[in-house]
Amino acid sequence: MEAATQQSKRVYVGNLPWTATNDDIKKHFSSFKLLEAEVQRKLTGKSKGFALIEFETTNDANNAISTLNNTKIGERDIVLRFDRLSLPETRSKKPTASAASSAASAASSSRLFVGNLPWSVKDDVLKSFFSDYKVSAAYVQLSKGNSRSRGFGLVTFESPSEAARALKEKGEFEYEGRQVFLKYDRRQ
Repeated sequence: MEAATQQSKRVYVGNLPWTATNDDIKKHFSSFKLLEAEVQRKLTGKSKGFALIEFETTNDANNAISTLNNTKIGERDIVLRFDRLSLPETRSKKPTASAASSAASAASSSRLFVGNLPWSVKDDVLKSFFSDYKVSAAYVQLSKGNSRSRGFGLVTFESPSEAARALKEKGEFEYEGRQVFLKYDRRQ
């Protein structure tokens, strides 16, 4: 098992405060080179209480686990371990096409998922959130039976680089008392 963990650059961060943001995680791990840090959220936008971090090197991942495990974010002692899904022995022998290409497609995606939207948000308001970016389409997703908002939307940008810029610059923001979050749409 130890040899397998040495090959992983992805780390699970557990026991997070419900209020922890991606910026809180990045700040806590600022002495290491991070490629990505994302607090995992339910469709409602509420935190699941953990984050996944990908480090630039396996050495950074190992050092982060050994030095920051059981340190505090807010009032909580965080728990660090290698992400089980990124370890070779926990992967299926035949990964699905979507799983195998998810990382590659995310980087080249021009569409973002916008979660935890207030029910009042319509397409035009969603698009206005991204007025500083080149947006080709913005749609709040509606329930089939009653045409009510499902609490999330999809925004398509003119290019993957524009989507990446919006994700980096906006990431999470508050609107009408709700913590709205962005991530790459995985359903493309």
